[in-house]
Amino acid sequence: YGFAVAAVALALLVRLALDPYLHSYLPYVTFFVVVTTVGWFGGLGPSLLTIALGFLATAWFFIRPANLLWTTVSGEVGVAAYFLITLPIAFFSHVMQMAREHAVARQGELEREIGERRNAEESLRKAHADLGAAMESQAREKQRFEQILEHLPVCISLLDWDHHVVFANRMFR
Repeated sequence: YGFAVAAVALALLVRLALDPYLHSYLPYVTFFVVVTTVGWFGGLGPSLLTIALGFLATAWFFIRPANLLWTTVSGEVGVAAYFLITLPIAFFSHVMQMAREHAVARQGELEREIGERRNAEESLRKAHADLGAAMESQAREKQRFEQILEHLPVCISLLDWDHHVVFANRMFR
């Protein structure tokens, strides 16, 4: 809200500096940029405050007593145009700020999910490597066992359920 007040003061100073060139034309011209900027950085509340302060500052400094806003058609059109332009800017800026905040929050969620997936992938790689090492170790043990059976000085054979020879050592063959 402090930014809104400071921005209106700056816009008022700029408009006062332009007054010798603009006179009573375009009294609200510098406040459009301020409403957009405050809405972008501050949100809806500060932006609405900027609209109100801009209107009051313009009525106080730039509308001559002979041309009061509510006594001339052009003054009424100017006021209507000011509010018809600045209110949508304020709401659009608010929506953009909410979208930006949502995008930042979603980006944080996605980064967390990516980290979790990377950790899961690393765990899977490690488990796969451990499984491969275990299978390799098991294969070596099986080969060592078969070598022992092959070289035993006794006849050994293994049969399946149909009595077919699955394994026979050297002495049995």
